[in-house]
Amino acid sequence: MPRSLSRMAVMLGTVLVASVTTGRGDASDAQIRIVINGVDVTGLTAQKFEGCTVVFDDEGNLDITAPGYTIKKVEPTEGAPQDPASSPGLTQKHYYFWTENQNGSMVGDEYSLIVNGKVIKQFQSSNDQTVEDITPHLKPGTNQVVITAVKKDGYKGGSDENYFKIVIGEGNEENSKAVIEKTLHKFTRKASESEPGQSAYTLKAK
Repeated sequence: MPRSLSRMAVMLGTVLVASVTTGRGDASDAQIRIVINGVDVTGLTAQKFEGCTVVFDDEGNLDITAPGYTIKKVEPTEGAPQDPASSPGLTQKHYYFWTENQNGSMVGDEYSLIVNGKVIKQFQSSNDQTVEDITPHLKPGTNQVVITAVKKDGYKGGSDENYFKIVIGEGNEENSKAVIEKTLHKFTRKASESEPGQSAYTLKAK
């Protein structure tokens, strides 16, 4: 007798695809497990992932890191059409973190980007401009994003003219480039600021 249906939705940009597995048993029954971005997708079929890192463990299980992809398991209502675009709770937007600066090395900050209580990136005001997709770290609905800043040892002070800005925005990927459609939050630190700083933002992923 076939087992209950399960669905796996996979997102890259605005392209949503789904796969249905039946009669294969639960993932825990399989001899070899396949995990993508921390989600067990054993039994997933008819999908293609690009730009991935694949690791085999000692038992032959696969652990795949696929930047830019968000994997969500959705349990459909019995008898519902298997249309991934109609599935609730799927993230259809990309969310980006990027930086801008004017003599950022003079600001003398060290930063942590924290999403839902987990540090996902640490960087410094002296770093080159960064653009990064943070969508894989988000969940559908409300997310808490916190940016902390502390001065590096040996900071000697500076002027308001030198700054380092951190921006969070919403957009999509086109031709392998991030296209920002909407700025959601900004956090600016000036070289004249000597105290630690923090900025919090509630991001509602769509």
